[in-house]
Amino acid sequence: MKEKKSSYFTATWKMLAAVIIGGIAGGVSVVIYELMKKGIDAGIRTINGTIQQYIFPALIIIAVVTVVVGEYSLYRLKNV
Repeated sequence: MKEKKSSYFTATWKMLAAVIIGGIAGGVSVVIYELMKKGIDAGIRTINGTIQQYIFPALIIIAVVTVVVGEYSLYRLKNV
């Protein structure tokens, strides 16, 4: 017999996919806008500065999410 997946589970995956797609589309749009606005050299310098400014907070967020997902997975394994 096939188990039915939770609607919350499928909705969460759909939301995650939408966030990833939106992030990629937004990032590409910003890069194209910066390159067109100031020229190639100045645009690349601006993009590099922005990436350097936000890379550390982004890595912290990724680390926290990884720990939370890992703890949740261990919790689920204990209940099996």
